[in-house]
Amino acid sequence: MTEPWYQSCSVTIQDAISAVMNCWFCRQMLMTANGYESNQQLKNHIIILERLEQSNTRWITFESLRYNTPDWEQKLTKIVEEEVEREERKFNGLGSYRGFYTIVFVNICNNVLERVIIEMWALPTINRKLKKYTREYIENRFAPGEIGFLESQEHFMELVCTGCRQGLANQEAHMDIGGCLYLPEPPEPPKLVRENAMNF
Repeated sequence: MTEPWYQSCSVTIQDAISAVMNCWFCRQMLMTANGYESNQQLKNHIIILERLEQSNTRWITFESLRYNTPDWEQKLTKIVEEEVEREERKFNGLGSYRGFYTIVFVNICNNVLERVIIEMWALPTINRKLKKYTREYIENRFAPGEIGFLESQEHFMELVCTGCRQGLANQEAHMDIGGCLYLPEPPEPPKLVRENAMNF
């Protein structure tokens, strides 16, 4: 008695990629718009992963994932391909259709969801917040009268070169003793060797 085809046929990498791209999460990502119910289901899927605090999931929607990553479609496809290939390398194959859909498929889908949340929501959000914080920090620290401004001013006044301190543009003002272009000993002029017809 032969086994049924779904137990004897192996899943190829391309078949697995197509299957994962057709899972609920990827289908929702590829839609032009998502409703309230879809975003609520997304939150429930993330909570099941137990990777994020439940309070943080309220900010994650399909719209925010697409908004944070302009090339989200290519990014999603790349993540799916990498996760399928990683699973295939781990077990030296993806197993039969029955084994794939029973065990492997769910693991890959969860890994894809986790990576999408990290790479397409968490990292862009953190980077955006850091840029805003850094800009505000620099603006506040180096505003006239603030500590960064005063430290920079003090450092500038400690410069030995009077030409730099006074903002002089001519080169000669920077060549005195202590100047940034000062040379303690002038370089020797190059020696010229005179050649004439008698040297041959």
